[in-house]
Amino acid sequence: MRKLLLGVTAIGALTLAVGAISASASTNYSLFGDAHLVTPGEASSAHAVAATSTGTQGYGGVDLGVPAGIDTVGDLSTLSTDYMFTAGSCGLGSPRFAVEVNGNPDTNLFFYLGPPPSYTGCASDTWTPSGNLADPSNLVDATQLGGGFYESYADVVAAFGSDTVSDIALVVDGPAQTVQFDNSLVDTTAYSYDPTCTPTGFVSDGINLTAAQIGGDVTGMLDATGCNIGVYYDGTHTGNVTGADVYGANYFGVLANGVAANVTDSSVHDIGENPLNGTQHGNAVAYLGGATGTISGNTIAGYQKNGIKVVDAGTSASILDNTVTGEGPVTYIAQNGIEVGLGAAADVSGNTVSGNAYHGTNNASSGGILVFGGACYGGPYTTGISITKNTLTNNDVGVFLSNVAAGCTATSPTPTKNSVINNTITNDQATNVSGNGFPNGYQAGVSDFGNHDNIVNNRISGDGYDSSLEPPGSLFATVDASGSTKPHVNNNG
Repeated sequence: MRKLLLGVTAIGALTLAVGAISASASTNYSLFGDAHLVTPGEASSAHAVAATSTGTQGYGGVDLGVPAGIDTVGDLSTLSTDYMFTAGSCGLGSPRFAVEVNGNPDTNLFFYLGPPPSYTGCASDTWTPSGNLADPSNLVDATQLGGGFYESYADVVAAFGSDTVSDIALVVDGPAQTVQFDNSLVDTTAYSYDPTCTPTGFVSDGINLTAAQIGGDVTGMLDATGCNIGVYYDGTHTGNVTGADVYGANYFGVLANGVAANVTDSSVHDIGENPLNGTQHGNAVAYLGGATGTISGNTIAGYQKNGIKVVDAGTSASILDNTVTGEGPVTYIAQNGIEVGLGAAADVSGNTVSGNAYHGTNNASSGGILVFGGACYGGPYTTGISITKNTLTNNDVGVFLSNVAAGCTATSPTPTKNSVINNTITNDQATNVSGNGFPNGYQAGVSDFGNHDNIVNNRISGDGYDSSLEPPGSLFATVDASGSTKPHVNNNG
């Protein structure tokens, strides 16, 4: 849909990319340009849409589609929304409802929001009802249809009532405007903008997990509060997450299941129960079942169990330049920053991982980066993983290599050849109290339980890895390869 930016005078044309995948799972509207969900909405509503002209696109809005029962201009009898300016004010034809006619993006009816007749002087930070802009007496801009600049909607219907309505949208593109919309109404179809949680068919813990979005690209805010997953990808529902803000789900923020997908330059946070607890879910970004792709440049925090999880044979990912921040010493769960396991492949490089520390009594330590596999864990060994140039701070174990055979007492009988090279690993805290069997802690810069693993040129420091400072019964080490077969350990410290 093409929109003409109009106020008292026409000042130019602007092409808007309408119809992008919505940040919510609703099937009857979508967000475009610089628009995203915000919380709370108006009054008791949980969410609203915020659209701005100050973002990278220079415009934003909500494509409402055409509800059932509206075929022509004459069928449209109600058009309203609540709106609130959080920056700027109304003017120059923005904000507005744009009703596209006859499938032509250059032919629209414009219904302006704000006090008539100038449609300027909107209040700030106050929710305002628009009233019914399709009332017969309301003034409408019909110039793109060959009508008048301001004529009553009754006259518009008389002249153009048989013309087909092909789209309806709320648009913000005026100077320095940010506007929130809620409780929009097109005839009898209401738009509340609260996310819809849709079953995915992916089952965990006996639950058919729901998602706020299934397939499609995510480029803005995705509030998945109340859903199990933020965005779900599989072989029939594809897409990528780029420059997004995903939060609120309790099982997964982004889940790629057996499909190629990239997660880049995004924020994924607050994934888990509220408040976080010890149930073993809450993964911010997860690739499994043969998924492939790049996970890079993301900021990940507020996860319950794992920041990034890449597991299963056939699954592979480049995990690059992410910032992954755990909750610090907690008693309710052993978090891991980045986890690669059960036969997956990965290149883990340039990441900053901190604050994965367990202070509970359940005989566990947290890992900044965890590589695991073998029959003890119920899957294949994880081999050939490259872990380089990461900065790992205040994790119980900076890099945890744990390939364990059946019986859970010996490592792989064949080479695992995982590499930990040129990482900076520090810990100034002595907080773990059960990794070596409660009440004894276990903390190490690198812990290796593998076969022919390579641990070279890592800078490891801090009281938390200093064996001379370990409490009685605890085990602190810069590198602990006591359970490994023929490791290559050189120049660490």
